[in-house]
Amino acid sequence: MSSYRYCPVCAKPLLQLLYQGKPYVECEEKHFLHYDTQAVGAAAIIVHEGKLLLEKRAVEPGKGCWGLLGGMAEPGEQITECVVREVQEESGLEIQITRLLDVQGGHTTCVVFYEAIVTGGQLFVSSESTELRWYDLSEIPYEQLAFRSHLVMIERWLSDIQKIK
Repeated sequence: MSSYRYCPVCAKPLLQLLYQGKPYVECEEKHFLHYDTQAVGAAAIIVHEGKLLLEKRAVEPGKGCWGLLGGMAEPGEQITECVVREVQEESGLEIQITRLLDVQGGHTTCVVFYEAIVTGGQLFVSSESTELRWYDLSEIPYEQLAFRSHLVMIERWLSDIQKIK
């Protein structure tokens, strides 16, 4: 159930309601409505000269482990804009999305995975990571990946590109 108890506009207690069995809260004056929903993020499998870019995370979750570059969408942001922005912020690289790979939902987060290529920029390490590394596709550190969804996505992507060859 929502952590909201009072309307942020009129301060009246919110009504605890159900719609199709799912809880939500609403102001009796209709000023405010809130559903508990998943946060949405995006991540990119970035390939350049046959190598995959991974970042060693400097922040939780997954601090000290490797992962794909990406992050959470800002309010009103298109998810494709999110992944382009996050990659630029985390690495300095400009990318072009080449295809949608998958959408994976979890308990609190839904992640949209894309394949992308580098189109410009200068590689740098941001405050969100301690290292960026281009991995040969045969040397990806699966046992050191921060998130199971990244492992599954990379394995599926590798399987797909091997079928194409």
